[in-house]
Amino acid sequence: MTKHAGAPAGPGGPLVQGLLAGLLSLVIGAVAVLLVLSRDGGATVTLGADGEPLPEANQAGPRSIVTGVVLQPEEWLGEPGETRTPAPQKIRGGGRLARAVERAAAKETQAATTFRVSSFNVLGANHTKPGGRHARFTDGVTRMRWALQILAGQGVTVAGLQELQAPQYNTLRATAPVWQVYPGPGLGPGPMANSVVWRSDVWTRVQAATVPIPYFGGRRVPMPYVLLQHNQTGQQVWFANFHNPADAHGPAQKWRNAAVAIEAQLANRLTADGTPLVMTGDFNDRAEFFCPITRSTPLRAANGGSTGSACAPPARMNVDWILGSPDIAFSQFAALETELVNRTTDHPVIVATATIGGSEE
Repeated sequence: MTKHAGAPAGPGGPLVQGLLAGLLSLVIGAVAVLLVLSRDGGATVTLGADGEPLPEANQAGPRSIVTGVVLQPEEWLGEPGETRTPAPQKIRGGGRLARAVERAAAKETQAATTFRVSSFNVLGANHTKPGGRHARFTDGVTRMRWALQILAGQGVTVAGLQELQAPQYNTLRATAPVWQVYPGPGLGPGPMANSVVWRSDVWTRVQAATVPIPYFGGRRVPMPYVLLQHNQTGQQVWFANFHNPADAHGPAQKWRNAAVAIEAQLANRLTADGTPLVMTGDFNDRAEFFCPITRSTPLRAANGGSTGSACAPPARMNVDWILGSPDIAFSQFAALETELVNRTTDHPVIVATATIGGSEE
């Protein structure tokens, strides 16, 4: 019998040996790819599957003893260049509080709104005509030009005028068209007499309306209230202007009392939502006006005095007033009786500086 020459077969035969060799190559290759350790000054750097070093945060986990692969913690940052943003947390409730905080923050950061305001009885043109009860004054057109000078000299940007008549209105519009007027002539001469005027380069009208106020003999005359927005700060302010009846046509105290009650009710309504209010007017009363208006509303007089149930009027009072809601700080109050004022009207011109918000709150 003939024998074949050659090396004896190893354990398991050639097939098993080949499988073992292939498996060993795969293990060595995987380890080379998954974990390559290099030493640079003692630091160990872990490389990813692309051969680039992993970010430092991704090397934080312990390594598997079996494979050497880094075991990532729960807050794993992902593969290099990958970003995972956590889902936003949903919070239920607290909306009312959050809105209140936002409003308070906005109020604190809002710039102060400061302006000069006036209550100005311009003395109607028909009172100074020849034969009029104030014929010693010059004509209404000339006096209206002087009135505009007085307003400009005082830096006034909004005013309540009383006794504004057609010649004076026409002079105002022709001489200084920057001044806007409500109601002006649109509702007739009676309502025009008590108009709110404002500089359109400082204020913009938002709303305007009238309220009927008892005048001579109790006859109701529409008188204005206007919501203006300050062009620079965006602050909105109500301005209301009135003229309560004098005793020129007989005792009128009961009509003045009725007028004050209506004016107080309007003031409470306009300020109920927190909007500031300035009230101007010739109320033809001093303490008889001040006490009921400050008792029944939150309004304060620009020239001082008490508020609330106990009435302590200011030391000096005229029948012309400027009042404001508690969020308005008044300063630089004056009842002007200069030479020019005394040639223009038979009333002092009431002026004050009003500040809303900012550091004054």
